[in-house]
Amino acid sequence: MTSLLFALFLAVQTPPQTPPAEGPRHWSDDQVRWRSIPIPTVPSGEQGVVQAQVTCTVAGRGRVRGCRIDRQSPADTRFGRNILNGMSRAELHPIGGLRPGDTFTVTLWACSDPTAACERLAWPEG
Repeated sequence: MTSLLFALFLAVQTPPQTPPAEGPRHWSDDQVRWRSIPIPTVPSGEQGVVQAQVTCTVAGRGRVRGCRIDRQSPADTRFGRNILNGMSRAELHPIGGLRPGDTFTVTLWACSDPTAACERLAWPEG
C-alpha cells in the first residue's frame, strides 16, 4: 500500500512528458505573454484610433526578430513603423512551449487623444 501511495505521489509531482511538436509553430494575440513590450507612440498628425498587425519571429531568450507589418489602419498611418522600431527591445515570456523559430502575430492600437476611450477597431473587409 505504501508503494502505491508513493507511486501516486510521484505521478502527481512529475509533469507528463510530451514530445515537442515538429517545426515552428504560429501563435496569436491571446497566446503571447510579454515580459517587455515598448509602447509605440502615435505619430504626430494622426487622428483617432491607429492600429497595426505585425508578425514576428521568436529569437533566443524570448527576444523578437524579423517583424513585418501585415496590415494597418488607416492604410497610410506610420504607426506600424513605430511598432517595428520598438520590437527590437521587446521580450516575450517563454511560456506554453514558445521557442526560437516560432512566429506570432499581434495587433497593437492607440488613440491620438490619450484622454479618449481607445478600442481596437474591426479590420475593414477587402
